[in-house]
Amino acid sequence: MERPQPPAPFSTQRARATVAVCVVFTVLATLAVVARFWSRRLKHLKPALNDWLIIAGLFFYYLSVIDTILQVCIGRLGHHIADGVTPDQIMVMGKVCRIYFPQDARIIN
Repeated sequence: MERPQPPAPFSTQRARATVAVCVVFTVLATLAVVARFWSRRLKHLKPALNDWLIIAGLFFYYLSVIDTILQVCIGRLGHHIADGVTPDQIMVMGKVCRIYFPQDARIIN
């Protein structure tokens, strides 16, 4: 019996919508931070600690978006398991969950 081919990464509406939401909100978040710094500059104010913490938060948000897009491309996030998602792809998603939730790592083993 031949194993079915895994679906293409963006072959479902859920996968495309996930990436679209990531891209749209990344652009909006970046524009908001740029506007914040621009308004500080127009008022001749130096950036405060909370401004720099927003930059750090934006960096971690970018990491989260990259992770989500990689899960769509590699782990087949947005696809039903009956669509031919392979056990290897399920393991990829499990390893990502292990990174985010190390206290639950025993569940994935």
